[in-house]
Amino acid sequence: MFKEFESEEHEKAVKEIRGLLGEFVIAFEAICASMRSCIHCAFKREGLQNQLLSQAVVNGQSGTPLRLTLWAVCSSLRDQDDDDLLCIKTLISDIERLTTQRNGFMHSEWHLNANYEDAGEEFIGLLLGAKTHKNRGPEFKTDHITVEKLQELMNDTRSIRVRLHKLGICLNQNGFKVSEMFNANSD
Repeated sequence: MFKEFESEEHEKAVKEIRGLLGEFVIAFEAICASMRSCIHCAFKREGLQNQLLSQAVVNGQSGTPLRLTLWAVCSSLRDQDDDDLLCIKTLISDIERLTTQRNGFMHSEWHLNANYEDAGEEFIGLLLGAKTHKNRGPEFKTDHITVEKLQELMNDTRSIRVRLHKLGICLNQNGFKVSEMFNANSD
């Protein structure tokens, strides 16, 4: 008979990691929605009357295309000075890092049986990412996942969502500077 969990303690640890992963995936999708909203706000502010045109550009887009579009739109706005663009560029870099982490999670094998090589007393999940490079052949990348690491990523998502909200305010209304809004209260 197959048992997914070795013990009640193991089951609790696995479910905690799975729960945090679910929260992270949901929070990441909220970041994508916020990027779409910021793009819509910028288009509207610049005079686009038909929001369906904006939606035609961004609907269905995932993290990377949204991030690239958001940067292209924001860096094309005439009222953004160097300080504003630096704040936006930092935000875009943070989104890129989070997207890379999210994609690593989504496209890796998750080994949560706690019985892999080098497993210790502390429960640590193992991620195994498989790729094939045209010049080197198959390659595996491993990563360890802990509750602490997922909680840290959740903090990062909150920080990014706060800054995207502030960016949306700036893009939705004239007279707000991104750099001042980002620095007004620490996120």
